[in-house]
Amino acid sequence: MFLLRLFFALTVSMSGAITTQAMSKQPLPMSISYAVGAYRASPVIYKLTINGQVLTFSSVAAFGASRVPPNDGREIVAYFPRLPAPDNTRLDIKVEWTDIWSGHQYRTETQLDEEHYPWFEGVGLKLNMTFEQNGGFVIRIISEDLWKEVIDMTSSGPITLADYIVAFDTCAPRLDGPLLSEAEVREQLNQIWAADIERLGANRDSPLPSPRCAGL
Repeated sequence: MFLLRLFFALTVSMSGAITTQAMSKQPLPMSISYAVGAYRASPVIYKLTINGQVLTFSSVAAFGASRVPPNDGREIVAYFPRLPAPDNTRLDIKVEWTDIWSGHQYRTETQLDEEHYPWFEGVGLKLNMTFEQNGGFVIRIISEDLWKEVIDMTSSGPITLADYIVAFDTCAPRLDGPLLSEAEVREQLNQIWAADIERLGANRDSPLPSPRCAGL
């Protein structure tokens, strides 16, 4: 566990160094690094927009919600324009997603302010976004204590969810309108590189935790 935590510190520290180098060349845009997760039995097609810029067109989140931190093992670094002052430290986040098996569609919006997380010192917030059943959606941010360990390349034990702050948590309502049919969902998946509905279907009966959201 010690080595796992230290490896995590090294990985995020390297990511931070790369982000800092890129930001030195592009001082005006904001930046984040983010990872997503969903339950294997409840995959989603999602689109992420920040400050009006689409960072991720249709992509699939199909596993990783049970990990700590919840993610699919990938970290993506993204840059986007700042909002006009006095909101130039805010991230206006919009997430839209479709539950692949039910065809239900969801949308949620929130704002995060980088000034509330000063320990990142301008290198960009580190977000972990998790899709849950029935419209559940959570954004977690590395705590100040864990970030200090990352910077100092030290470790105090295994990583837990206590090392993360819940910055946003919602049960998004279903969008009005008819459910997407199986054919419509397949059409969306066919437009996504490497999306394989048969492989997704192999995990359809995987165990799920009790849903936090009623899904009304």
